[in-house]
This record gives sequence, C-alpha cells and structure tokens, in this order.
Amino acid sequence: MKKQIMSSKIVLAALALVLAGGTPALAITTEWVGVGGTTTTVGADVYGNWTSPANWTNGIGINASLDVFIGPVAANGGRVLMNSNADGFGANEFWVGGHNAAILPKIQSLTLSGGILQHTDGTVSQKNSRLGDGGTAVDQGIVKQTGGTFYMNKGELRIGANVAVGGNGLYDISGGTFSTAGGLFAGGNVVLGSRLNQFPAAFARGELRISGNATVDLGLPATAPQALGFGKGDGSYGSSVLSVIGSAATVNIDSIQMANGAPTFNSGLINFTFDQTGVSTIHVARFANLAQGFLNVNYTGLSLGYGDYFDLMVGDQITVNPSFNLDPSDTTDWQLVKLGDGLAGGGTDTLRLIHIVPEPTSMTLLGVGLGAVLMVKRRRE
Repeated sequence: MKKQIMSSKIVLAALALVLAGGTPALAITTEWVGVGGTTTTVGADVYGNWTSPANWTNGIGINASLDVFIGPVAANGGRVLMNSNADGFGANEFWVGGHNAAILPKIQSLTLSGGILQHTDGTVSQKNSRLGDGGTAVDQGIVKQTGGTFYMNKGELRIGANVAVGGNGLYDISGGTFSTAGGLFAGGNVVLGSRLNQFPAAFARGELRISGNATVDLGLPATAPQALGFGKGDGSYGSSVLSVIGSAATVNIDSIQMANGAPTFNSGLINFTFDQTGVSTIHVARFANLAQGFLNVNYTGLSLGYGDYFDLMVGDQITVNPSFNLDPSDTTDWQLVKLGDGLAGGGTDTLRLIHIVPEPTSMTLLGVGLGAVLMVKRRRE
C-alpha cells in the first residue's frame, strides 16, 4: 500500500503559505552551556536556571527568534530548571513559537539531545506550557528530542493550542524520554490541538510524533482527568494528531480522551506507520475513550496474509464508539476490532488492526484451484 500520511499534506499547505507570504527571518541559535549563571540545588542535584543568560551562549529570554539546543555535555549534568516567573507574565510557561502581535514566546524552537529539562520544581501549583500557541499557521513551535529527558510536571502541555488566529505545534521525539510521571514533581498532562472552539480553517494543529527508540511516559495527572487529550477539530484535517512510527518506541499513557463537545466535528487523528516487524503498541493504564476521530494506517512493509494483525493499543478499559473509524482509504485493506469488555477492572482490552486482503501468492493459488475445478467440470460435460 502506498499512501501518504495526512500530515504531509498539511505540511505542504503550510509551506505554500510560507512561500506566498515570504520567508521568515533567520533565527538566532543559542546553546546550553551551564558554565555560569545562577543555579538551584534540589536534593543532591544542581540545576542551572533557564532564565539565567549566563547559562546560554547567546542569552535566553522572551525572544521569538531563538533556536535553543540542550546537549549531552554541560555543567551540572545538563540539568536545566525552568523555575522563574521573570518573563513578565507571571506564568513561567514553556512557550515555543507561534507569536502574535500581543505576546511573544520564549523561544522559536528547542532541540534536546541530552541532559534533563525539568519544567517545574514543584513549588508552584500549576504551570502550563505551549507549543505553537497563537500566531498563524506558519508559526510552528517545534520541540525535537533525540535524547535526554524532558519532565513536563504539574501543569498542562498544550501542543498546537489556539489563542489568536491559529497555532501549529509539534513535539517530535525519536530518542530519550518525555515524561509527566517522573522528575521533581509528577502529575502533568498533554493536550493536542485547541481546548477552545477550533475549526480547520484556523489552521491550528498539534501533533505528538513518536518514533525511533523514544520513551513516552504520560502518567496520572494531578490537575486533569486524562493524561492525553484531543482538542476540538475535524480529524480529517489532522488538527489533533498522535503519530506512532515504527516498532521500537515505548509508549505508556495513563489515560486517553478522544472526544469533545462539538458533535459536527470529530476530535482528531491517530497515525500508525509500521512494517511487518510490528508496531509500537500504546499501553494504557486506566482508560482510553475513543469516542470521535479517525485512525490512519501507513503500512510500509512486505506483503501480508489475510488475518495478520497488529495490536495498536492494550489496557484495562478501552472503549470505541461508532464515530471513531478507520480512515476511509484504509477500509479496503484493514479492519479495526476492539477485544475485551471495555469495563474498568474487567481485564485487558485490545485495539487490534487486522489485514483483510489475501497475499498475492494465495490469490494465485486460489486462481489455479478454480481453474482446475472448471477444467474438470468441462470434461464431465
């Protein structure tokens, strides 16, 4: 099967908008060095403070043009603590990209290849974070993680949330650990797309993309009913996207809510890209409510036989409503089946993807068999 993932179409559309409106200004690159500036000691660990300009090669602060890099080699083991309210807004939000006329994000993008980025130190009740919040469709806030650890704790990470006219957020993790379950204060949660009234024309889009040998551990939230939520939007446009690529990633999610209050709009899209070696199964601890949305399949491997299957999601309580469906282009090759009773404490439920097209060799043998039957019949006649 050859089929592009739906998100690629959106990227091309955004690229067209960039070309039409002119190329954005080049960003300033700043790297974490941790050789100076103020620090915070927590237990036996010393953290360099995010808002200390001396900890960065080009300073750090509210600057929409900064591309930030945190690497594996730095003082204090690369431990970075975002613990200051000195941003002028008093919220200490980890704000990446998507600026508008009124508000600038702290940085344009973040690449994490090593060390530890700790969002809060637990002394403030809740601190939210945003990727691509506000601005326009082409103002994409990107976190690219290839290693290290990001602890998003005691608050909500909003990827692609919509404050003004749009917002395009992407958390792309191919290595290392992204966790709301560990660190100094566990209990954060993640929302994809807008939590407000969002429509596809607004171009607000949020994607959590998991690939490689990454570990994603979204634990029990402290201030939200579910660990991963899908915001409003039409799933066919991919406004709220969870992409799982390959079979080597570890994905543990306490709870998933794929539903919203707008009955005319499905709430998002789940992409699985894999080959014959298998998928990175999503392990659900408490529940997964797949009430609205689409599941998109991008199979890139060798030919499969009829009845071959892949377990996409397993957990204690998985519910699938009729308004959650395979993408229409996948229904000729695949069937989505939910196994289990869907009750809390009732045992393991499974969301299974079954291949329903016989492999070419089987079809050939079937044709030969039918031909032999017809020849025998003709001889008897």
